[in-house]
Amino acid sequence: QLAKEYHPDLILCDIIMPDLNGYGVLFELRRDPLTATTPLILLTSTVGLISRHQGMNLGADEYLTKPFEIDDLLSAIDTRLEKHALTSKHASK
Repeated sequence: QLAKEYHPDLILCDIIMPDLNGYGVLFELRRDPLTATTPLILLTSTVGLISRHQGMNLGADEYLTKPFEIDDLLSAIDTRLEKHALTSKHASK
Protein backbone atom coordinates (compact mmCIF):
# COMPACT_ATOMS: atom_id res chain seq x y z
CA GLN A 1 0.00 0.00 0.00
CA LEU A 2 2.83 2.42 0.84
CA ALA A 3 4.44 1.90 -2.57
CA LYS A 4 1.15 2.74 -4.28
CA GLU A 5 0.70 5.83 -2.14
CA TYR A 6 4.25 7.26 -2.25
CA HIS A 7 5.59 5.96 -5.61
CA PRO A 8 9.17 5.36 -4.44
CA ASP A 9 12.07 5.52 -6.91
CA LEU A 10 13.40 2.22 -5.58
CA ILE A 11 12.48 -0.39 -2.96
CA LEU A 12 14.89 -2.36 -0.77
CA CYS A 13 13.09 -5.41 0.60
CA ASP A 14 14.24 -8.21 2.86
CA ILE A 15 12.95 -11.65 1.89
CA ILE A 16 12.36 -12.88 5.42
CA MET A 17 9.58 -10.88 7.06
CA PRO A 18 6.82 -11.89 9.49
CA ASP A 19 3.56 -11.57 7.53
CA LEU A 20 4.30 -11.30 3.82
CA ASN A 21 7.76 -12.35 2.69
CA GLY A 22 9.79 -10.44 0.12
CA TYR A 23 8.69 -12.74 -2.70
CA GLY A 24 5.05 -11.97 -1.87
CA VAL A 25 5.76 -8.25 -1.78
CA LEU A 26 7.52 -8.49 -5.14
CA PHE A 27 4.66 -10.50 -6.65
CA GLU A 28 2.09 -7.95 -5.50
CA LEU A 29 4.14 -5.00 -6.74
CA ARG A 30 4.73 -6.51 -10.18
CA ARG A 31 1.05 -7.30 -10.78
CA ASP A 32 -0.11 -3.74 -10.06
CA PRO A 33 0.34 -1.24 -12.93
CA LEU A 34 1.19 1.55 -10.45
CA THR A 35 4.20 -0.33 -9.04
CA ALA A 36 5.04 -2.83 -11.78
CA THR A 37 8.15 -0.99 -12.95
CA THR A 38 9.42 0.22 -9.56
CA PRO A 39 12.98 -1.11 -9.16
CA LEU A 40 13.23 -3.60 -6.30
CA ILE A 41 16.36 -5.01 -4.70
CA LEU A 42 15.88 -8.12 -2.58
CA LEU A 43 18.07 -8.52 0.51
CA THR A 44 18.49 -11.82 2.31
CA SER A 45 20.66 -13.91 4.54
CA THR A 46 19.41 -16.99 2.70
CA VAL A 47 22.14 -18.25 0.43
CA GLY A 48 21.06 -20.43 -2.42
CA LEU A 49 20.71 -20.52 -6.15
CA ILE A 50 17.03 -21.50 -5.92
CA SER A 51 16.24 -18.48 -3.75
CA ARG A 52 18.05 -16.17 -6.17
CA HIS A 53 16.27 -17.67 -9.19
CA GLN A 54 12.91 -17.36 -7.47
CA GLY A 55 13.46 -13.67 -6.80
CA MET A 56 14.75 -12.93 -10.28
CA ASN A 57 11.92 -14.92 -11.91
CA LEU A 58 9.39 -12.81 -10.01
CA GLY A 59 10.99 -9.66 -11.39
CA ALA A 60 13.55 -8.53 -8.81
CA ASP A 61 16.08 -6.12 -10.25
CA GLU A 62 18.88 -7.27 -7.96
CA TYR A 63 19.47 -9.80 -5.21
CA LEU A 64 22.04 -9.17 -2.47
CA THR A 65 23.03 -11.69 0.17
CA LYS A 66 23.73 -10.42 3.68
CA PRO A 67 26.23 -9.57 4.89
CA PHE A 68 27.11 -7.44 1.88
CA GLU A 69 29.57 -4.64 1.38
CA ILE A 70 28.07 -1.15 1.43
CA ASP A 71 29.77 -0.43 -1.89
CA ASP A 72 27.91 -3.38 -3.45
CA LEU A 73 24.59 -2.03 -2.17
CA LEU A 74 25.32 1.51 -3.35
CA SER A 75 26.42 0.22 -6.75
CA ALA A 76 23.22 -1.84 -7.10
CA ILE A 77 21.12 1.19 -6.14
CA ASP A 78 22.92 3.48 -8.60
CA THR A 79 22.63 0.95 -11.42
CA ARG A 80 18.91 0.33 -10.85
CA LEU A 81 18.06 4.02 -10.56
CA GLU A 82 19.98 4.86 -13.76
CA LYS A 83 18.35 1.98 -15.64
CA HIS A 84 14.90 2.97 -14.36
CA ALA A 85 15.45 6.61 -15.38
CA LEU A 86 16.46 5.55 -18.89
CA THR A 87 13.52 3.17 -19.20
CA SER A 88 11.08 5.78 -17.92
CA LYS A 89 12.49 8.39 -20.29
CA HIS A 90 12.06 6.09 -23.31
CA ALA A 91 8.57 5.03 -22.22
CA SER A 92 7.38 8.63 -21.99
CA LYS A 93 8.38 9.42 -25.60
